[in-house]
Amino acid sequence: MSGTLTAGAGTTVPLVPGSKDEIYTDGATNVASLVFPTSTSWTPTLIGGTVAGAQTYVLQLGQYKLFGNLVWVWGYVEISAKDGAASGDVTIGGLPYTVQASRNYAMTLGLFNLITYTGQLSLRATASTTTLKLAQNPSGGSPSFVQMSGIGTTTYIDFNGWYKRS
Repeated sequence: MSGTLTAGAGTTVPLVPGSKDEIYTDGATNVASLVFPTSTSWTPTLIGGTVAGAQTYVLQLGQYKLFGNLVWVWGYVEISAKDGAASGDVTIGGLPYTVQASRNYAMTLGLFNLITYTGQLSLRATASTTTLKLAQNPSGGSPSFVQMSGIGTTTYIDFNGWYKRS
């Protein structure tokens, strides 16, 4: 698509040659070009918060979109062998941007396998880092982070969510 779009009371909007932007018009005087950013890939890692370890990966997939200072991420990480030295909080590393310093952000946990936990599982984008932490939330109790000892030697985690970048 290239050229111009005329709408409403003679409003003309130039279009960039080859543009695939969505165009909105109310048929009167309001015209807007809705630009949706393309997805960019990133590589999530599954590490220990104290000792990262060197896991053997089956698959590491990630996509993100940037909307101003908001970042939408999707990721999938699967291991076939966990490093016995890995310890501390179960952590997904490698987020494409540093999480805003003023707060943590909850993420949606999709599919997962071979994780020992109490209550419900959730992911938290940790302030001032490029990491997510796996949290367990027991009924009537305080949340705590799942430890690397609580995941199987073959584990996968699928997740997505929004966070604000620094």
